[in-house]
Amino acid sequence: MSIISAYHGASTPMPSAAYILTVGAYDRSQAETAKNLLQRTFNFPGVESRVSALIGFDILIKALTAYLVAEGVPLRSLGVRQIYTTGGYMSPATKLRLAELWHANVHDRLSMSEIFGGATEMYAGGPWVFDVEAVPEVVHPTTLKPVRKGVGALLMTSLYPFSQMSPMIRYDTGDLVEVVDETSAFEGNLIVRFRGRRRRSIINTDGEEVEPLVLSTDLADTVEMWPDIAITPHFTYIKDKAVAEFVGKPHCELSAALSERAGSISIKLGLRYSPWLFPERATQIKTEFARTLIDRSPSLARGIQEGRLTLQIDLASADQVATYSTE
Repeated sequence: MSIISAYHGASTPMPSAAYILTVGAYDRSQAETAKNLLQRTFNFPGVESRVSALIGFDILIKALTAYLVAEGVPLRSLGVRQIYTTGGYMSPATKLRLAELWHANVHDRLSMSEIFGGATEMYAGGPWVFDVEAVPEVVHPTTLKPVRKGVGALLMTSLYPFSQMSPMIRYDTGDLVEVVDETSAFEGNLIVRFRGRRRRSIINTDGEEVEPLVLSTDLADTVEMWPDIAITPHFTYIKDKAVAEFVGKPHCELSAALSERAGSISIKLGLRYSPWLFPERATQIKTEFARTLIDRSPSLARGIQEGRLTLQIDLASADQVATYSTE
């Protein structure tokens, strides 16, 4: 079953052994249709009688999951064994939660319409391996010099004959990745870890090596650990508002003032309540949130220890903080 977005376009079906059913999940009627198809038994020659795999944008798979849970559908009884997700960033914790709910294997794909081919995550939170038809590079975001270790910007190129009737483009994806194995970068078998969108991260590019301070994936994963942080649901047709938060954006703002590898980083979190009502809890959130980010970022820890960086965590009620996107 392919879950598509009528507002973003749909992928072109390719000849395969699979029988593909196309559904949406943007409103209640689309989600209800998907539910009926998942519960139905078919009698098509040469294919399975039940839907056994889901593929679609991360937000649509989460939306369908939330809708089915809110409707009381036992997901494990549907027989879905494989889930393929693409699009935005999904935390390892969310992937494991999906795997547990559906009792299925979750596969994450990095892809884009501008490039033929992409990469596949080996396991939740693990490294990514690129397809043979895609040519990836990791470079310094400013100098564009090759990065053999550490964090850099991901470039992708499609080659003939996989991409035809179009110009050859060395495409800047806007993503940050971390080279997992230094030797792989030299041997052409690049293996990386996805570290988030560049515009949603705080990095210092003044030196020859990128200094990652607060990466988008680290911030998103840390925010997800705290149920105190308010979430605005994205799909309002899901009648259970608590379940609908599975598809939503947290209230979090990230900003920085950096100059010559020095400066300050500020994070503002919007809580479900006014922080002054529960001062002890607010202090705990600020302390442990900062500690988690520092533990995830050796560069940030080193900068704070050397006295050239400060990390400020501020709390407010949800209506005073904008939502954070990893896109």
